[in-house]
Amino acid sequence: AISHSGVSCGDDVKLAKKVKGIDFVVSGHDHDVFHKPEYVRGTPLGSVGASGKYVGKAVFQDGELVEYRLIPADSSISPDPAMEAWTDSMFDIVNVEFEKLSGKRLDDTIAFMEREYPDVPDENGAMVLGTNIAASYRKAAIANMPEVSPSEIIGVVPMGVIRKGLKGGAITNKDAFEVLSLGENERGRTGYPLVCAWITGQELADICELSATISPFLDDVQLFFSGVDYRYNGAGFPFLKVDKVMVDGKVADPDKLYMVATCQYTAQLIGLLESESYGILSAVPKDSNGQVLEEGYIYLRNKDGNIIPVWEAFAEYLRSGSFDAKGESGLVENDDFVPLGYTLGAVLLCALALWLMRKM
Repeated sequence: AISHSGVSCGDDVKLAKKVKGIDFVVSGHDHDVFHKPEYVRGTPLGSVGASGKYVGKAVFQDGELVEYRLIPADSSISPDPAMEAWTDSMFDIVNVEFEKLSGKRLDDTIAFMEREYPDVPDENGAMVLGTNIAASYRKAAIANMPEVSPSEIIGVVPMGVIRKGLKGGAITNKDAFEVLSLGENERGRTGYPLVCAWITGQELADICELSATISPFLDDVQLFFSGVDYRYNGAGFPFLKVDKVMVDGKVADPDKLYMVATCQYTAQLIGLLESESYGILSAVPKDSNGQVLEEGYIYLRNKDGNIIPVWEAFAEYLRSGSFDAKGESGLVENDDFVPLGYTLGAVLLCALALWLMRKM
């Protein structure tokens, strides 16, 4: 069974449990790297990560898995000349069509990076690339929504839509596209559109809570912000970890509306916040007047009225020289404060102890 449902999220585990007769599950989606197969009720599951870093090999004999290994796809493998010639010819064709559509070439240099910026967070949970992508969304929103105060505009991107890091050296349009290559827009062109919606300060805090609680278990859910700083306690109770949320340097007003600029996919997920948190958290996308948006978002358009693909917003951000090499995440883990859940738990334990003493 070749699946794109994932092992970490459990769907391929359900598949192996419920469907009889599957000899092997080749699993995708979660980017897990299994150097040994996972077994579910005797059915082996294999996963080779992402971006072609490994080729998986599975050998069966008489219906049984007798060999499973991952082969690194690195420079030790000599390129196939015929395949290289074919990919070069395809790139030339794509480059010509891209220039017809946009007036730009994929191999145009738009920036220069002093070092590499990977698509994974560091040991502190920060990711310079993610913070800068969120900043590119915010900058595009500020430029194309002049009627909204920049102090009320937030950029946000989840780790799951960031598909590649930035290499060191010259950066091209192709590199910017590969970072945010998912989805398509209403014109049928590749790349999720940049959209916006308004949420309250309280709903923003709930979104921060989701990232703080879920991201340690599911990397794709980790959110990177621009215009937002928040403090949390990693040891706190689930959905009670965030202590303070700041927007543009000021404590977020729970009742005030803030504009969020993000990709279409992320905006669609905001409406699922309540169900994913078992009703503890919620966020309802609204327009600038506080009216609920049925689709959950509004397209952000440029001065010509065209929808802005998120990768183009990021490419323009790089071209403008706005990339911040420090990329402060605005994320602070603070163990000094005591979460509300701990306080309530302590009160309940004291009450229970007093009750037991009276019964003795």
